[in-house]
Amino acid sequence: MGMPTSLRTDVRGGEGSVFGRRPVRTTVVTLLAALVALFSPALVGAARAASAPTDFAGISDWGWPTATQATQLGSEGVHTVRAGLPWDWVEHTQGIRQWGGVDDLMTKAATNHYELLMVLNGCTAWACGQARTEPTTPAASAAYQDFVRDAVSRYGAGGTFWASHPKLTPTPVSWQVWNEVNVGADWPNPTAAAYASFLVQTSATIKGVDPAARVVASGLAELPADSTGATMVDFLTALEAQPGFRTAADVVALHGYAANPAGTARILDNAKRIMLAAGDSRPIWMTELGWGDGGPVHPFHVDTATMASYLSQAFTTMATCQARWGLQRAMWFSLQDIAPYGTERDYWGMHTGLYDQAGNAKPALASFLQFVNGAQMPGDGTCTLPGGANPAATGSTPLISGGGSNGSGSSVGATSVAPRISITQAPKFIGASTNAPRVDFVTDMGNAGNAQCSLDGGPWTLCATPFMIPKEGEGTYTLSVRPVNAAGVIGAAVSATWSVDLTPPSTVFTKTPKKLIRGIVAARFGVKGQRLAVGQAAVAKYQCSLNGAGWKTCSARYRVKAKKAGRGSLRVRAVDQAGNVDPKGATARFVVKSLRK
Repeated sequence: MGMPTSLRTDVRGGEGSVFGRRPVRTTVVTLLAALVALFSPALVGAARAASAPTDFAGISDWGWPTATQATQLGSEGVHTVRAGLPWDWVEHTQGIRQWGGVDDLMTKAATNHYELLMVLNGCTAWACGQARTEPTTPAASAAYQDFVRDAVSRYGAGGTFWASHPKLTPTPVSWQVWNEVNVGADWPNPTAAAYASFLVQTSATIKGVDPAARVVASGLAELPADSTGATMVDFLTALEAQPGFRTAADVVALHGYAANPAGTARILDNAKRIMLAAGDSRPIWMTELGWGDGGPVHPFHVDTATMASYLSQAFTTMATCQARWGLQRAMWFSLQDIAPYGTERDYWGMHTGLYDQAGNAKPALASFLQFVNGAQMPGDGTCTLPGGANPAATGSTPLISGGGSNGSGSSVGATSVAPRISITQAPKFIGASTNAPRVDFVTDMGNAGNAQCSLDGGPWTLCATPFMIPKEGEGTYTLSVRPVNAAGVIGAAVSATWSVDLTPPSTVFTKTPKKLIRGIVAARFGVKGQRLAVGQAAVAKYQCSLNGAGWKTCSARYRVKAKKAGRGSLRVRAVDQAGNVDPKGATARFVVKSLRK
């Protein structure tokens, strides 16, 4: 059948494609020249030590890969291919589901060893009146969930397709529920409440068939398509307040379209700050990003060399700063350029391909391949953004938020009321084994402002929650945090104080057991010396081991009935309030002469 290749309409300021069917693309593309250039001795010799994670870089495209493209994706080592699965493509006519094209998609993925992220996006004309909308009636919703159930039953773990093709090794399939729900193109007049309800229902359908399935939330674009849409900041903030949102999706997804790579990092920072404020620790996937080298003038239209450079810069930042955002995967859009179809108008999004329409590789392909299959990449692997693993803003550009921004970064109608801030979590002691110590705080501004931090009376600098505490130098420290709204009004500061104690306690017996025991093993314990002049972590507990048994919490005044006669031993170690454990402890040896006093 004719393979549809239109996946979505781009909605970030350019003209998009109609949601419909395209003829099969038969362009044959080759990687030979690009691979020769990429892996030439000169380039390999210039590579640095840092490597991109092997499962990090993926591809999102307008349509499903051809046989040639699938073979190339597999040989390149691309880990994930994102492909659309709109309902209309399978059940254009009510009651007739045609899975042949999807079967072929799965066969290519399994044969070429890449995973699939299937985008469940769009309705059908017979159920919804048009294909580019969400199901709104109870009947349409029930029919849509039946389509989803059928898809997962067929292609999920243990699905009927895999059972009927035993020679294929099943490819892992993840399910993304809708595409760019916030922008207003494929979900008119979107609201967080409506999408969250739909996500909860669809996730339940997916996991009801395949409990281990991975559900990915809709990719959110930074800006809406029209006045009915919402910014990423506003929509994600509202989503985090919706019941079930954090349990329905395993992954939060973003689309990183911006004027430059710094803008992509800003999108990730803003999203992560919202998630942290809501207590959301789920991973993030960047399911689309790209720049085009053709079409009318637009901020996302760059020249061919800049396109390759921006790809390299963006992927380098995302790969090296994964911990900052909890970012697991990043997918370039797209594999190959397309031409306007029917009444479509050309725009930059049709020119983001790693290949042009004729199948010729662009310089961006070599940039992309550097991040595939663990190949070496520029840099030493360190996140160079301000704050490192701390998701502070990458620059001075404030959060982009609807109702408070004109889109240029300036505030509209900002309030003169002083904002408020509170610290929700802070440690009292930090020890050598403390994992990622942090101070969490929230403001009453939503995302219409920023926070500033001052450590030990130092200068105020832009910061975000959580503030990650460096474990450097024993002593007592104080962090002050204050809110600043979009109008520049500064609120009152709040503070948290903690002590860093990296030295383990040294345990001693203040009263050792008698050499000859009659019935009762009795002892007293303490610690040796003053380890910190200020902020010393006192002993939190003692742990004892009698006759080589496992460690058990015990009192500083130890008294236990002996259970057997003969030689015995008592080991004790102190654990302080910072979690430091005495590595040596103290040992006393004795002989139990009798089991009675």
